[in-house]
Amino acid sequence: MQQVVSGCWATETPPVQAHIGDLPWRRYQHAGREAEWRIRLWFDPAGEPVGWAWMLLPDDSELMALPGCRAALIPEMVDWLAGEAAAAGAPRLLVTALEQDALTTDALLAAGLSATDDQPSLVMMRPIDDDLADASLPDGYLVRHVASERDLARRVAVHRAAWSVHKPSRVTEESYRNVMAAWPYRPELDWVVEGPDGGFVASCLAWLDRDNAVGELEPVGTDPNHWRRGLGLAVCTSALRALGANGADTAVVCATEVDGMPSAPALYRKLGFEVADRHVALGVAV
Repeated sequence: MQQVVSGCWATETPPVQAHIGDLPWRRYQHAGREAEWRIRLWFDPAGEPVGWAWMLLPDDSELMALPGCRAALIPEMVDWLAGEAAAAGAPRLLVTALEQDALTTDALLAAGLSATDDQPSLVMMRPIDDDLADASLPDGYLVRHVASERDLARRVAVHRAAWSVHKPSRVTEESYRNVMAAWPYRPELDWVVEGPDGGFVASCLAWLDRDNAVGELEPVGTDPNHWRRGLGLAVCTSALRALGANGADTAVVCATEVDGMPSAPALYRKLGFEVADRHVALGVAV
């Protein structure tokens, strides 16, 4: 699956539907949900992967295929996903795609899907260069990357604190350990802000597609007890610099406004990201 994603980045004008870091994060961030996943891969006659589709039941679906294969494969992918959704008792199939990816959106529309009112997420990009302003921290705070599994409990705690404002987080030490064991996770790209009491209060996990020199920030969060102190800016700046030091020349991040939380798009604009595309959801009754 990651080979297909990386192949799309290599052959298309960025951004692309997903980054190789999205797959391990989405797949492993929650433990005990293995039975809720449906995954299928498609191969060419030589046995090389050319596309994939997956669904987190009941209807959270995504598909990707290499550009030259999309027109032929996407109808088959939609049929398979629709069958899985129907078997799970879902009322509809939802598939996300990039608004400007005409190859995919046209194929989805031709397969009977139509645009929905689901809130799209912005896809934002910036070059990784010397134009990264220093981000200062309040006294008593320091920024560093995760050192080893001895940081696991604090790393999970800051993620849960940040995201439980929106809805209860299901990330656990077991699931985050699974993320850390998955390729291409690297601790030197997993950044945190440590507070005066030694707890972690902000975090930014970065992923690197070395072949395409593109990094991704996913996920980013700050403990609400420490909001509006510049911690998100500082931890993301450090993660971006680490991506650059490890060979990335471009960074991508997806951002959606979430009620009750500071504006993610505003944070990324402060970091120099600009909107490059947006994810949209297309659906069909099953």
